[in-house]
Amino acid sequence: MDKRVWEQPITMVQKFEANEYVAACYRIRCRTPNGNAYYNYIYEDTNGNGQWDRQDKPIYRGKFRGCNQWHRGVILDEPPTANGFVTTGTNPNRNRSSAVFYWYENLGHQYEDIHVMTPGNENYESNPNAS
Repeated sequence: MDKRVWEQPITMVQKFEANEYVAACYRIRCRTPNGNAYYNYIYEDTNGNGQWDRQDKPIYRGKFRGCNQWHRGVILDEPPTANGFVTTGTNPNRNRSSAVFYWYENLGHQYEDIHVMTPGNENYESNPNAS
């Protein structure tokens, strides 16, 4: 003889607590300033003063402009900020420079995979919280 014991049904509810930190997804278009104009040098803002000067380290030499492709990524803390400069010459007193955000991304090209964009031109993805 099988004895079955009746148990009262129980419903469990879990409270959802939002994470305090939300990362933003960006689309960044790799373009140099002035309509993707050609430049001859990319410098790192080595001393972090926001101005191109003789203390800044050259990281690329040769005719250069952006690949004009959109790159997707997650930038955890804040939008991209200028970390370098593109220039047409090597003399900060004579040649103009434009501030850029640069990054390395290996796309399999035969040249160094350095990409640049002008800070402020990034686009949020349609779902900025999808990280």
